[in-house]
Amino acid sequence: MTIKSSAQNKLARALGDQPAAAEFTDAIDASTALLDATPGTVEAEKALVPDANSALDALTITKVTAGVSCTNAGVTAVVGGGNGNTASGDYSVVVGGNGNTASGDYSVAAGVGNAASGSSSVVAGGLNIASTYYSTIVGGAWAVADKYGQEAFASGRFTDGGDAQRSTYIARALVDHDDSDWHDLFLDGTDDQMVIPTDAVWTFRILLVGTSVGCAKSFSFIIEGMIENDGDTTAIKASTVTTVYDTDDTDFDAQVVADDTGIDALVIQVTDATSGGDVVRWVANIETVEVTFPAA
Repeated sequence: MTIKSSAQNKLARALGDQPAAAEFTDAIDASTALLDATPGTVEAEKALVPDANSALDALTITKVTAGVSCTNAGVTAVVGGGNGNTASGDYSVVVGGNGNTASGDYSVAAGVGNAASGSSSVVAGGLNIASTYYSTIVGGAWAVADKYGQEAFASGRFTDGGDAQRSTYIARALVDHDDSDWHDLFLDGTDDQMVIPTDAVWTFRILLVGTSVGCAKSFSFIIEGMIENDGDTTAIKASTVTTVYDTDDTDFDAQVVADDTGIDALVIQVTDATSGGDVVRWVANIETVEVTFPAA
């Protein structure tokens, strides 16, 4: 990546430092490499790009703290203003507002009483919590995004945060269909699932697409239904699968199941009944409406 020296100099002056142009380029390239790394934990991504931290450190950016009774405890973190805000995650930002906390590394918070504790999480609005990797709440009140990559929204609550909300998730899997088994999709592509809280019910709609290399075979399904966790007993109460397109190979199919073996999760699965050996990239967009009503 190449940046004009005039832009570099302007940024350097704004930061009150004069690092060399090469240091800016190295830092930006390192940040790009982090984003392009194999998905997983931020720690794993840092390990894949060991020079990233040293390149960023070369910028020697001073912390920025503004507002009243605000705390800045993160490495090169920023508190833009407001009252009682805390940026404690490394490279975290609290834009402004009142009583917000950005404790996850690379997290961003704004509004009132919000917490962005997940790494690379973003939260705004009021009294919302984004507590895991890449979770997002862009407004509203009393939403909870506690699953990998979850985007949540609520406009209030019954009793607890997250007990009356809607969410969107993305799940994926690279599957070698060399057997007739059902294969799971995951939020992080590896092992994270959509865990449903105790005494909760979700209605869901899933758009599922898959394709083999070069789009030799492509597939599309829509799955709708309801899942219930009744006192830690989780079951699919209703579901329908609509095949939108499987003309390239009608032996492929999709379904949802409830994992009731300890994690209480909604699981999307795909199969090739004839074990043709096709390698398929599967991606699902999951929309849920979620309500929780704990037993007395």
